[in-house]
Amino acid sequence: MTNQNKSAQARQRRRSSDGRFADEDKQDSLPSDTKIQQAASLLTDDTEPDFNQLLTATDAFDDPYEARHIEFDMPDGTTVSGYALDDDRIDRNKVPAGWHAYSVMESDSDEDGETTLSIDRDGYVNHRMDFITTEDLSQRIDSGQLTEIHGDEWGFTGNDLVDDLAEQSDDEDFDLDIELEEKRHAMMDAAIRDLIFFKQDEENMTALKAAAWQTINHDEQNKGESAIGYLRIVPSSNPAALHLEDMSEERLEEARLNGGWNPDKDKYVRFTKDGDLEGLSYTEADELIWDNRQRILQAVRDDESANFGTVSLLHNCFNRERQVREHDYRTPDDKR
Repeated sequence: MTNQNKSAQARQRRRSSDGRFADEDKQDSLPSDTKIQQAASLLTDDTEPDFNQLLTATDAFDDPYEARHIEFDMPDGTTVSGYALDDDRIDRNKVPAGWHAYSVMESDSDEDGETTLSIDRDGYVNHRMDFITTEDLSQRIDSGQLTEIHGDEWGFTGNDLVDDLAEQSDDEDFDLDIELEEKRHAMMDAAIRDLIFFKQDEENMTALKAAAWQTINHDEQNKGESAIGYLRIVPSSNPAALHLEDMSEERLEEARLNGGWNPDKDKYVRFTKDGDLEGLSYTEADELIWDNRQRILQAVRDDESANFGTVSLLHNCFNRERQVREHDYRTPDDKR
């Protein structure tokens, strides 16, 4: 039986993270949402969503209890399933890796009394609902296959996303908040345990940077002081995220001199633990993230507002590295 209590924590958990810690003109900047999706796509497949993928889907909704399970028949005889916000829209910036968002438009009934539906990436005229699915419908949309779907081939299953999670968990007392917390702790504990296998490649650094920025943002939104606030790294050309305007001119100059920040030469800047302003190159910024990878994982573990998609991405990155390294270390005679 699904717990229908919609706690404030559950409703506030989903937050978009659009911060950057490097300048927008470089490919080696803090990953954009698109880049995060690309990195995560290397770790996922197009199979029917499992329990962890369904947990990840909750990131797309402010209230997962309102995400209704839908299934509809495609013109080629296949069936597409997903989760819809009836008469509402899904923020495309919140759609987690492995999921795709689309809009359904509903036409007026024809002379036979049938309603025709069409699907597009983001429609507005005669908008009926938005939905997410693990299937990429781009080619079908581009080929025009999804412009005339009969209304009677569309259906709500009667379940919502949390119902499906409860069924997959086989737990009669399933509680989404508890499940997200326990899974986050377990997955981050595993990632911390596997730190020895982690290597500094683009996908892993993408995940670490995204995790650091999101966690710092969540702490600030929750009126707390982040344990990794010193990892908020911003472009020297646009240090607004550091709120330097709140400092007196005297304190700002002191912090700049003590930390050695030169706005005209340093690519990035951050506050040190001592409250001074330190200038960084791109390489130095990356090294700072890398050297603090365990602290970042621990901060995500403790972040009650953590995006589960980011948790899953971090876990998958570390799990992938562990499997690869373990395979590399085996000898032909190793029977493990």
